[in-house]
Amino acid sequence: MTTAAREQLDAIASSLRSLHKLLLDREKRIYEKDNGRLDNPYQLLNLAMNDPQFAWLRALSGEMAHLDDVRLDRNGITPESVRLLGTRLRALVVTNGNPTEFQQQYNVARDEDPDIMLAHGALMRSLPPAPTVDLFLSAGNEQDDKDPLPGAVRPGTLVPGYSDKGYHAFGAIDERGLQVGIALKSIRYSNEIVLDIASTAMDWSAGFTADPWSPVLVQAGTGIDIGRTAQGDGVLLSLYFRPVELGGEPAVIIPEVEEEHRWFRLADETTLGTGAAVWTCMAAASAVLQVPTIDGCDTCLYVLAGTIEIDGVHIPDSRLALVRSPHDLRVTCVEDSMIVAVLVRRDAEVTKAGSVAR
Repeated sequence: MTTAAREQLDAIASSLRSLHKLLLDREKRIYEKDNGRLDNPYQLLNLAMNDPQFAWLRALSGEMAHLDDVRLDRNGITPESVRLLGTRLRALVVTNGNPTEFQQQYNVARDEDPDIMLAHGALMRSLPPAPTVDLFLSAGNEQDDKDPLPGAVRPGTLVPGYSDKGYHAFGAIDERGLQVGIALKSIRYSNEIVLDIASTAMDWSAGFTADPWSPVLVQAGTGIDIGRTAQGDGVLLSLYFRPVELGGEPAVIIPEVEEEHRWFRLADETTLGTGAAVWTCMAAASAVLQVPTIDGCDTCLYVLAGTIEIDGVHIPDSRLALVRSPHDLRVTCVEDSMIVAVLVRRDAEVTKAGSVAR
């Protein structure tokens, strides 16, 4: 922990609270014009939490909660954590391309209210300088008992103001441990595409055995039940994608793997049909890797083993890093590492119906 990092975090927190109060007061005035005066602050709190009119503000409330999590991190406040926080807040309040629902409402409020405009400027001045790499990082403790995939990381939720379905055709990534001879619970897949990669051979209920690290692609279509049994201890990584259209004939295939500069392409845009491609690489400590990129694609890097560094930020195993608009993206392996790169086209059409991994 550094004194400078804590002081900067405190300055960000102060400017964020001031901005939030002004926005909340403005929304309260609009509400009272149509519904009458609020009698006490508890009514406003209830509206902020539950009323649809105030829903857009919850993206900002969520970032205030995230800031508190950074403040209470047992590892202390570091320049890296403040840098990542700054990137998140810029992504929330600064429109880059198509505006989110929050940005649409926020831009109107800022243009109409000089005090909000001044508070916006104060927030921007409190943030650290914008880094070269636009990097977002999963928390590492994603748990939700109501989620069909407890512990899964959903890339769309890494960028403030977006949602599970509002950012990427890449819906979720899930890692789980495998034990020899133990069958995974059979899952009913539908209206999604799933890419499985296991560190051990897997017997599939579809009637075949996949070799270690051999990708298996499930085109779920109208629905398919899948069960798998591990031949050894290890890990299974499952990547869930959203197709353009619902339905279709289900199929299970083993895609052809291609090698390029020690990166192995597990699935390309044509194979997945979702505007995404998946690569993987294993490298020794100190290796510097040039990550595959595609024009118009963001890059999600999942660390399956080891630790990597992107632009000075360490990313340990079981974490997902999302880099927007990368150019000549390079990562350094802090230790022997295995990483998976998912390149996702930002403008890819995806189905918004249904959900990933019911």
